[in-house]
Amino acid sequence: MNKNEKIILAVAGHVDHGKTSLVKNLTGKDTDTLKEEKERNLSINISFAFLERNDATIALIDLPGHDKFIDNMIAGASSVNGTLLVIAADDGIMPQTIEHINILKLLGVKNFLPIITKTDLAGKYEIEELSEQIKKRLTQLNLYFHEPILVSNKNEKDFENCKNKIFEFTKSIKLKVSYNPFRLDIDRTFDLKGIGTVVTGTCKFDKLRLGDEVELLPQKKIFTIKELQSNEKKVEQVSPGQRTAIKISNINWKEINRGDIVCVPNTLMCAKVFSVKLNHINKLDLKVNNEVKIYAGCKTLIAKFKVIGKDYSYCYGQIILNNEWYFNRNETCLIKFSGDNSIDKSISIIRESSPVNKKNREEELADLRVLDEGTTYERTILSIKLDKNKVVDSNKLYCELCIDDFREDKNLITHKDYVIHIKNYNYLSEKVLKKMQAYHLKKPLSPGLNLNSMNAFIDDEIPKEYQPVFFMMMHKVGALKIDRGTFSLKHFEVKLDDEQTRIKNFILKRLKLNNYNVKNIELIKEKIENKKVFNQILKYLVDIKSIVMLDFEHYITNSMYNTMLEKIFQNVNENNVMLKTNFMSIFDLDSEKAQIYLNKFEADKKILVSKNEITIL
Repeated sequence: MNKNEKIILAVAGHVDHGKTSLVKNLTGKDTDTLKEEKERNLSINISFAFLERNDATIALIDLPGHDKFIDNMIAGASSVNGTLLVIAADDGIMPQTIEHINILKLLGVKNFLPIITKTDLAGKYEIEELSEQIKKRLTQLNLYFHEPILVSNKNEKDFENCKNKIFEFTKSIKLKVSYNPFRLDIDRTFDLKGIGTVVTGTCKFDKLRLGDEVELLPQKKIFTIKELQSNEKKVEQVSPGQRTAIKISNINWKEINRGDIVCVPNTLMCAKVFSVKLNHINKLDLKVNNEVKIYAGCKTLIAKFKVIGKDYSYCYGQIILNNEWYFNRNETCLIKFSGDNSIDKSISIIRESSPVNKKNREEELADLRVLDEGTTYERTILSIKLDKNKVVDSNKLYCELCIDDFREDKNLITHKDYVIHIKNYNYLSEKVLKKMQAYHLKKPLSPGLNLNSMNAFIDDEIPKEYQPVFFMMMHKVGALKIDRGTFSLKHFEVKLDDEQTRIKNFILKRLKLNNYNVKNIELIKEKIENKKVFNQILKYLVDIKSIVMLDFEHYITNSMYNTMLEKIFQNVNENNVMLKTNFMSIFDLDSEKAQIYLNKFEADKKILVSKNEITIL
């Protein structure tokens, strides 16, 4: 453990083996705080105490030892870094001792410090034999452990020595590097007089600071962090591993349940079906559609487990939950099958998915093998391919890879910080190209579509914020061209026939002759026999920005429109203001014609018109 790092150690073991007494002797805190615990002389809930030395802080979680409260034990164990394994000298290794070891191993806790308590109640030989039994069992499970420590409640010096050994033990623990954003699994919620609703849990993965925006799930309530506490002190931020209390405004504490989650918005997967890897300690004997309990953080979920594929070295499957829930990718949860006497299995959440069938079973199994066992790059590429948004922001991948790592990969297309897998690109681009071809056939005189119209092609496929990015990717690979904000197919060109060309030239000539003294477009249309083609060409000229529509009846060439704006800018005073009368004089306009122009300039947000003045925006 390095300076300023926060370590959480589970105090685990069988009921009445002295866990709570050990914590009290080490820290001075009695973790049997509930009335029911006092009356029954056992720990029911999870309780915390702290060991502090210089800049190092160790949180000790007194886990319930009784098998009836195993749910609480799992909730406490879900965020620990190492274990103080408490075993009474006069009782030895008991069923809950073994289950606690299995649970902690399945949750990824590999560092154990055995502490043999009540040594005054056993002889030297029994203690030595017990010590060897403990080391043998931990060795069989490939766990790292220190030599057992011996303590007796009758010898105060034992606990000072134990405290030194614990700090020494934490130096061997290497904290895992995580690229996940902040998350807190709520283990308690209550109301404090004068403060309001407070939730507590352990800060995971990343820091949480005052002012951060977070989300409460499943309530889907977003709020800003205004007050934080850690170790019963107000703080400006908390780090991974720290016990954390968060004040939540505008919600009653009774509306929040243990197991609910506080996290960075939009960072967790949410579904009813997830593909998972099953990890197990003892022999695996599974039935079809097993009923299971899943212990996720501080939440217990009911589900069914369906095997996708397994052999002696692995088992992949799916959990089908009764209701939607939230998981981090690669989150480890304990799982208990109906008929199991104890917990000896866990699952790693690989991805949200749809129920597998015979047709897609092999593909799903192959994908799961890559996501589970592939290199970081292989897993990331497949995650991009499977991402439901299709277009992926590389800054949200939560791994050490960045966009530059993907630019040369032929299976990926990038644009700025965004990336899409070629399979998803081909699917979407084919859809867009078909619709663009149909549009060009239907409207051969239209130069193309603006971005809003393009977005409608893939509204049901990609979130709105990623739609412009995808069209820029199509432009980058040459499937689309963009001209002044208008999208069209790569080789599309508007081709006018002789009649259309003649009408186009006629409209432009008449608009130029009119100069700023605009005429009703119907007066120009009267000179043309084919009114339908006239209307098509008029729209075409607007689309290609050769002319500007002032209103439904008046048009001006684009060059004249820009010239008028330039003259306005040149003739305003130092406050960027011009009188209306001055505007009318410069362009020789009556008040009616002047108003047509001013309405258009104001609609285009070039100017602001008051009663007698024009202000440049």
